[in-house]
Amino acid sequence: MKRTLLLFVCFVLMAAIFVSCRETSDTETTSHPDSTTDMPAGSSSETPASTPDTLEEEKKNELIAMIEKDKERAKVIGDATISKYGSPALGYTLAESYNFLTGRGSGTASVWHYTAYYAMISRLVEISEGSEDFAEYTELSDKVYKGFQMYAGTADIVTYLGTFEKTLYGVNRAMTAGGANVAGDQAVYDDQMWIIRENLYRYKQTGEEAYLEEAVRLCKICIDGWDFTLDENGEEFGGIPWGPSYASKHTCSNAPIIAPLVEIYEIKKAAGDKNAEYYLEWAEKIYDYVKTNLRNTTLCYADLVGYQRVEKTGSNGEKYYVTIQMTGMDAKEYTYNTGAMISGGAALYRATQKTTYLTDAKNSARAAYSRFCKVTNKIPQYPIDTQTTWFNLVLLQGFLDLYPYDPDSVEKYILSFQTSLDYAYDNYLKDGMLPRDYVNGWDNTGSYDRSKNVMDQASASQMYAMLALWAEEVLAGNGV
Repeated sequence: MKRTLLLFVCFVLMAAIFVSCRETSDTETTSHPDSTTDMPAGSSSETPASTPDTLEEEKKNELIAMIEKDKERAKVIGDATISKYGSPALGYTLAESYNFLTGRGSGTASVWHYTAYYAMISRLVEISEGSEDFAEYTELSDKVYKGFQMYAGTADIVTYLGTFEKTLYGVNRAMTAGGANVAGDQAVYDDQMWIIRENLYRYKQTGEEAYLEEAVRLCKICIDGWDFTLDENGEEFGGIPWGPSYASKHTCSNAPIIAPLVEIYEIKKAAGDKNAEYYLEWAEKIYDYVKTNLRNTTLCYADLVGYQRVEKTGSNGEKYYVTIQMTGMDAKEYTYNTGAMISGGAALYRATQKTTYLTDAKNSARAAYSRFCKVTNKIPQYPIDTQTTWFNLVLLQGFLDLYPYDPDSVEKYILSFQTSLDYAYDNYLKDGMLPRDYVNGWDNTGSYDRSKNVMDQASASQMYAMLALWAEEVLAGNGV
């Protein structure tokens, strides 16, 4: 299989053949007569056939070229993002958007935007190891990590078990470290989960316990948000709401924590921690809730389930929530929700070897490719009509996490992102930035391109880095 993948990558790179994606139908795949997943079996009478050794050397060289190209492009886009959006002022500030008309950043990034930027820099650190850029990116990563304190705050948080004082990250940035407003709707659980994910990534890069400890602390806060209310059958309603003040339970406030919980379980188990199973149990419990309540018949995942709940007061005066009933589903599908569940399923399969998790992940990956990858002029394109194209990055991460367990199917999903990014970079790169529409280019009449969201820009850099790191694994895994 791995030999087939290398042949495929080589031919894609040498012949500039685009990966086939699903057309607008969810059931039919568009194929192109000039596309192939195999090298030619023979050669013409005028051209001598290549020997196996020659092909092996060609594959090695093409993969090396692909890795070098992707790393260079990740840095070009990443450096533009750093120069246009970031500032060392006041514990490191970040603009939400870059306005081409004024040539300056505008707005203040929410913690969600800030986390996407932090994630980009972590990938730049990794792809720069051994180069002169490594120290600079590492120093910047440390500054940005410390800057999270400008989003931190403490408040009494009402949960389904009672009211507890919690320190977590608010939606909006404060003027002083630790001074953010995190009460009510000013903090949401999914923001904590994306931070958990990136702190675990940084922990694996550095081995520094502070990143792991913060990830574990935030995991416990999210788990404390679980709905322990029992329904009329004595079963838990379950699920983590979008935030402490919300009744609705979203795929994005549950799925993103599953893979990190599995990682924490694996880390603690390897360290001999007798409580390691706690994290795996919660990963499985949260996964089951999302699969049961939020998976559509398409095998992609819905946005949210609504609930009716009330606030009650205990005998000691403490407040707590009680759910009364489910009120309905918003079935709209986004790439990041399905991507997070693919990652969660792959992680749980890795840890438990339960085939149901792998089957789920494979089915959702195939469904997501069919549902979200569309072809325009032979170029794959993922949705651009959402709040941010960062959503698509989370789907790519799901494909990458699933790849070791289903490489023959997933390779084309991954390479569709490569083709899409390359087309945009080759045709529309401007001042180190890419348009939202990778196929048709810049739309100066639309708000998305006049004022570039930092998450869109950071995700383009990060996706290139992710693809380079994946190609390195392919190269190393084949012993080439």
